[in-house]
Amino acid sequence: MIENLRNIAIIAHVDRWMELLEEVAGKTPSIAERLLANLKQIHMWAARRELIKDQPLGAVSAKRDLQVKRGTRGRALSAEELQLIWQAMHRTRMAYRSKLFVKLCLFWGCRPVELRLARMDEFDMAEGVWRIPPERHKVGWKTGRPLLRPIIDKVMPALNEAAALSHDSTMLFTGERSSEPMNDRSILSFPRSIQKAAKHQLGNEMTPWSMYDLRKTARTHWSSLAEPHVCEMMLGHTLLGVWQFYDHHDYLHEQKSAYQAWWQILTQHLGDPPMP
Repeated sequence: MIENLRNIAIIAHVDRWMELLEEVAGKTPSIAERLLANLKQIHMWAARRELIKDQPLGAVSAKRDLQVKRGTRGRALSAEELQLIWQAMHRTRMAYRSKLFVKLCLFWGCRPVELRLARMDEFDMAEGVWRIPPERHKVGWKTGRPLLRPIIDKVMPALNEAAALSHDSTMLFTGERSSEPMNDRSILSFPRSIQKAAKHQLGNEMTPWSMYDLRKTARTHWSSLAEPHVCEMMLGHTLLGVWQFYDHHDYLHEQKSAYQAWWQILTQHLGDPPMP
């Protein structure tokens, strides 16, 4: 039992925990709240026994960070809310690289940790493909294959700007003043910073949302742009049932077409161009 707890405790990156918790919260908020409480207890136990140095979920709130409220779940944002987010974000004191991060998360519908730890050698600009190695994406342990996402021409300027702002030539995103990866806790604060600016500078109090809701927003729009199995691959999910064992096609062409259409929707809602 102690060895099992040790294995759980050493997973200390808050963004990896948040990826799990936000997904659970989107389906069953009460379970996510209970899971968060149990994880905090495990981390507290491990810290007392010096198995870990930090308690990564110590500052995480089920209500504030997971948007867990009675009878509520994660949600997709409306076009009006996306417009407000864009307007408010540019009135915050968020670093420019942080704004690029939010925009790319919405465009790709990726998990924040996938982008936060993205390495420059994963991006093949000539071929137009972002290859996330198996050890860096959620289902890689199961499939043993990289996760492939198209890079459309319109997004390349944002990638180039992020790379230029990075303090580590091997990483796409770093902290504002260090060569370390972008802080996982700061990513949790992005929605709150934007909501605060919307309220105090634009006079519009937003219904709380999380970074994971950007992923839900993208997926909701994609339903009208591509077949369900293509949309699931864009999210980085495995295909359902036996399909995942027999169909190893990457559907990159279909993904690219969907992302190009998604760009057009963002351009319509957010302005031309929606980024940077």
